[in-house]
Amino acid sequence: MNPRLGLLTFLLLLTLSAIANAANDPTADSLRQICEGFRTDSKPSLDKAFCRGYMIGWRAGLEGAQILDDKGVFQIVTFATDINQGDMAKQFLLYMDNHPEEKEALPKFALMHAMVAGNFIKLAPVESDPTKARTK
Repeated sequence: MNPRLGLLTFLLLLTLSAIANAANDPTADSLRQICEGFRTDSKPSLDKAFCRGYMIGWRAGLEGAQILDDKGVFQIVTFATDINQGDMAKQFLLYMDNHPEEKEALPKFALMHAMVAGNFIKLAPVESDPTKARTK
């Protein structure tokens, strides 16, 4: 077997293993474990890449979304413009350190709580008059 092909196959299997593990154990604690590299290691790793990808996808899915708050009012989600995935991961880790009660929560909910707690996300009421929303 070609050594390069063997290495590529090995890396692919490692990546798929991390993704499969996270998919089989969808908890905030499993995402915390994957993102640990942002706290301790500056070197690139597959876990850090997976964590970064999760942050990118989660943010892309929420940016501009309209969600109902706990009072039933539609809010539009906006992110601070000066944050990156590493900042998001570090805030998530800090939040999980301070909120171990959320370790069994779905990652998307604990991540939302972490981003709100860190002021990375802002929620603003959706304007009922669409012309007002466009002119602001």
